[in-house]
Amino acid sequence: MAKITLDGIRHSYTGNPVSEQDWALKRLDVVWSDGGAYALLGPSGCGKSTVLNVVAGLHRATSGGVVLDPWLGTVATAAHRPERIETWTPDVMPSRLRR
Repeated sequence: MAKITLDGIRHSYTGNPVSEQDWALKRLDVVWSDGGAYALLGPSGCGKSTVLNVVAGLHRATSGGVVLDPWLGTVATAAHRPERIETWTPDVMPSRLRR
């Protein structure tokens, strides 16, 4: 069974966070299991998009880690992140859209 585990992730947009006010995302420990229905709810600016960006690999968590698949041991920590992210757009391979 696949699952996503957020293991104590925290994120700050400042270079060197020193107080609790500097954290955009305070410590978060969550496990999302396959087949579950989950929602991120909260007021504007509480870190919902930051969580999703960290899970997607668009942002590197300042501390903690994201375990994407425990069976494969895929872990994204503050020290590991993708060098670049490539997206597919219809204009890259327009022949695939024709029938």
